Amino acid sequence: MSDNIRIITAITPNEKYPRHSEGDFIRLRDGSIMLIYSRYFGGSYSDLADAGLAVCYSHDNGESWTEPTDLLHPSQFGVTNIMSVSLMRMLNGDIGLFFGLAEPGFERFNNRHILLRSSDEGKTFRHCSFCDPTEYSGYFGLNNSRVERLASGRLITAQHIHPGAKKEQTGNVRPRVSFRSFGVVTYSDDDGYTWKTSPDIICPSFTSTRRGLQEGGIIEIAPNILKSYFRTDKMYQYEALSFDGGEHWTVAQPSCFTAPWSPLKITRNPFTGKLYAIWNPIPLYNTRPFRHIDWGRTPYVYAELNDDASAFGEIKTIEAEPDHGYCYPAVMFTAEDEMLIAYCSGGPEDGIGLAKLTVTKIKL
Repeated sequence: MSDNIRIITAITPNEKYPRHSEGDFIRLRDGSIMLIYSRYFGGSYSDLADAGLAVCYSHDNGESWTEPTDLLHPSQFGVTNIMSVSLMRMLNGDIGLFFGLAEPGFERFNNRHILLRSSDEGKTFRHCSFCDPTEYSGYFGLNNSRVERLASGRLITAQHIHPGAKKEQTGNVRPRVSFRSFGVVTYSDDDGYTWKTSPDIICPSFTSTRRGLQEGGIIEIAPNILKSYFRTDKMYQYEALSFDGGEHWTVAQPSCFTAPWSPLKITRNPFTGKLYAIWNPIPLYNTRPFRHIDWGRTPYVYAELNDDASAFGEIKTIEAEPDHGYCYPAVMFTAEDEMLIAYCSGGPEDGIGLAKLTVTKIKL
């Protein structure tokens, strides 16, 4: 790790909380930073285990953090698991909190993504809307730190959908759902109160796949010109373009980012306008050892991109332990030349590469 990359803190698993996972940052009006993330408490670090939302704060621009405390419990929503947080400052000044709800009994099949709003800087939240496509039946996925606001004011998400039928539709004990997924985009033009779905499914340009397109994100590369990106099992991140603010999309094609089955994050520095990417650059080629602890999600790197995110400059390593995993970042630029990242991490001592939440500061 170079001198310009510092691990600030790591929220580590223990017997009570076996996993600290995907979250997001937001700057509060008093200048402090709030970090909300998923904290698992059901005795397991499995994606299916019980999880609520925890919150911690920094009052010195990310240099130190308070002890995490409970924020929301899944029972408040009639589910067992709430995860994958995105935070957004809404147009009226509210804080918008997006996350996924997983209903019990159907192994996360009956899931939804919800938007709550807070008018008291995150002390209390009220329901606003659900953000999922209503045109499809299946399991929806929306990563943490993936809700974007376009220059037009539109809110937009890139979700992935595992198509299928629910238990009550089939009579089966378990729901029927395809593991192979495709991309679908939802957007809101009234600051999150109502949502529409793009009429275009973002389809992969390949057929020999078990996973399809998953865990998408969106970046606006020019006004109303968008690039979406998805993880795949084809050794590359795949991308699609929209030229009308997200309503219509091209077929997905390989991007410049090689990767294992792990998500990419592209983000823009609001001070300089420059684009940056954070990802795992080494794909799961045929002879690469595969471990179920880290899934090949090492090393973890970042790089500055060109204006349309079609090429990157010098790759710089964030972390690179060979038997650890690093993934699911949230990013905040705390200054023109400073980037704060919170990401999942872990190795054999943690049981899984998702068990620990690491906060790192990078001097650009």
